[in-house]
Amino acid sequence: MTTRKPRKPETFESLLVEMYGEATCAGEGLFLIQGMWRSGTSWLGRMVGAHPQVYLCQHELQSFSRFFEVKPSEQLPFFQPKYEACLKSGFLSMLRHLHAKEKPGAPLFGDRSPGGNATLIKRLFPRAKLPIILRDGRDVCVSVAHLDWTSPGALVESDGQVTVEPSYVRKMAQIYAASVDDYLAVKAAHPADVLILRYEELLRDPAAVMGDVFRFLGVAPGEAASFEKRAMKPQSDGVNDEWTRRFKEDLAVRK
Repeated sequence: MTTRKPRKPETFESLLVEMYGEATCAGEGLFLIQGMWRSGTSWLGRMVGAHPQVYLCQHELQSFSRFFEVKPSEQLPFFQPKYEACLKSGFLSMLRHLHAKEKPGAPLFGDRSPGGNATLIKRLFPRAKLPIILRDGRDVCVSVAHLDWTSPGALVESDGQVTVEPSYVRKMAQIYAASVDDYLAVKAAHPADVLILRYEELLRDPAAVMGDVFRFLGVAPGEAASFEKRAMKPQSDGVNDEWTRRFKEDLAVRK
């Protein structure tokens, strides 16, 4: 009687490869725009997505990565591969569907989602490219404070002047520093796959900076010449350098 050799169990990652192909699962042809909230990710995404060879999803699908921070695997280690595979599969499925529906034929596709974990995203998609936009943290703080419905006390009024509450400034400074540390660590580990650009430089010379972005993504900047008039106008939140008036004097000093 012959003994049948036991079949090696399939991993969830291998099932993803069957569904989408190895290249897609690794992030081939995929770019993921990152940056802090209120740092220009929407504006950058609009300009990138206006290129005829690029599809940019504006639905912030990378937000799925935040569910990894729930970490049910701490209680159930064997559940982690299934959990990660399901989230990654959902992201790829929705992104591919929107790509085919909104801009079929574009060889390069991606998503922009502010506030994500760049280290985690690069681990999930090792071949993906990450354009990361940084803005002056003080302007980020002021802009977020105006829209943060979860912190109604972020803005305070005194003597007819509205300022950012000092404890909120300190909280945002910690979040900003942690995000920048994450971005710099990813850049150091994957220098060819990560491009860090400054919002202020993009504001001063969008054509030059976007030329660098398109070359980084692997498409010709010249093909994008027709979109400049409609895409290069920044989405202003009206707070550039507003920290000089919105911060208390002792918190506005450059360190």
